[in-house]
Amino acid sequence: NVYTLGNWGVLGNVIFKNWEVRDLRREMIDIGDGTQVPLISTFDKYKNGLDFGFSSDPAAVVRMHYDKNHKTIYITDEIYMREMTNDVLGKEVKELIGGEYITCDSAEPKSILDLQVMGIRALGARKGKDSVNFGIDWLQRQKIVIDTHCQNTKNEFQQYKWKESADGMVLKVPVDKNNHILDAVRYAMQDEMEGRRITAEKAF
Repeated sequence: NVYTLGNWGVLGNVIFKNWEVRDLRREMIDIGDGTQVPLISTFDKYKNGLDFGFSSDPAAVVRMHYDKNHKTIYITDEIYMREMTNDVLGKEVKELIGGEYITCDSAEPKSILDLQVMGIRALGARKGKDSVNFGIDWLQRQKIVIDTHCQNTKNEFQQYKWKESADGMVLKVPVDKNNHILDAVRYAMQDEMEGRRITAEKAF
């Protein structure tokens, strides 16, 4: 079913089951008077996140629209590349998000500064105790829609899973792999999770 017919399988102990794949660029919506426009053209509340990487781990960028009233996250675009220097990454990010904010992994303040020098409104994510599980719990309570062309995002949502003990018991600890896009999603949504308004203050 997976490899021959192209259907999506589900791994055991997967963390996220609250997502679906839709073609947001072709999906139409009625805006009144019978006028139909692409759903994606109505998005205006974008959130952006970045998880730095280079060789074994990719740099992962995600762009999303958040419909707070319906608790729905629409993931519209991704960047997922290895061995990309900050100047190249910055060009890709700037082309994707323009003047929007992007929340980045605060473990790399120099990389964030490099992006800021390029004119990108980059911020460091706030990290605290249990921030990963807190973010996972919040995301599990949303509906997540992934655009069809975001293949790496689909892969990660499909493969991200909980650890198991030696006797097969599921532990509330995520396996630290297949999570680069997912980390970027958490960074991007942290202000919604915490009920804050995003500011230009540096977080490092």
